Order: sequence, then C-alpha cells, then structure tokens
Amino acid sequence: MWDQRVELEVGDRTHRLIGELVTGAATSPGDAARRVLAARPVSGTRAASVRMRMASAASTYTLRFQPTAALVGVEMPLGAGVADLVWERPDGLVVVDEIKSGTIAVDDRRLVAQVARLVAGGQARWGELFVGVRVCPLRRPGRTVLAVGVADRRLVTVRLPGWLEVL
Repeated sequence: MWDQRVELEVGDRTHRLIGELVTGAATSPGDAARRVLAARPVSGTRAASVRMRMASAASTYTLRFQPTAALVGVEMPLGAGVADLVWERPDGLVVVDEIKSGTIAVDDRRLVAQVARLVAGGQARWGELFVGVRVCPLRRPGRTVLAVGVADRRLVTVRLPGWLEVL
C-alpha cells in the first residue's frame, strides 16, 4: 500500500535523478539512479518499487517536460516552499517546475497552497524575471499549467510559452 511517505520518497529522489541526468553529472540513467540511491537509500520491501517509480517518472519528465533552459536548482528552498526544479534561460527568465507523479487536481487545496508559496518565493527572489510555476502532472501531461498566482483559492494560469510546452 502506497502512502504519503512513500510518495515523498519517490518525489525527492525523482527530482535528484532528473538533476543528475540533465546536468550530465552521471554517465547514464542507470548511473544516475545508483548515485541518487547511494545518497538517499531505500530499503525494505518497497525498495524495488520506489526505484522503478522514480526511474519511470524521471524518464517521462526528461522526454516530455524538460524545458530549453539551464537547470539551476533541485529541491531549492524558495521563500516558504521548496521548488522541485528551477530552470533559467540565457535571457534570465526563470521558471519553477512542480512535478506531480500521482493523480492530483489543479484545484486541490494543498496544491494551490504549495504553488502560492512558490509563486511568492519566486517573485521575491527573481522579480520580473520570474515566469511562474509550471505544474507538471506526469500521468496527464496535457493538463500541465503555468501558474502565475492564486486568486479566490484557485490557480491563476497563463498560456505556456514555447520553451515550456509539453511534448
């Protein structure tokens, strides 16, 4: 039975695995997974499932969501939140990717609160260069949104710019 703790274990490791793949810190996906798991081991009966889920999520992300920008942070503290991935273009524009490997609705109150914290932190840190928070639902890529704020307990979204489009 998957619980919230396991989801957090998968999520954190997935973000780090993507970072290893994108930056070239590892020579292959297998090497990247070994490096991440060496730093943050998973033991017990769920270890194989966690490894499979994180590898699958990282593959989906790098194939469909990875923007044409430089990765500048993984699990980066940002105001009152923690950004999964932070990307910056050569012109200075910055976006935060919030990766969701499970099923979550864009109007889920926890997601809205999380995105609100990240938008506030991004605006405080980068000002006008902050584009927003791209919510990346790995199971439903077509439902990706770029949130620029929160109003009436709902995400305020804008059209994805070309460099953030999902394949």
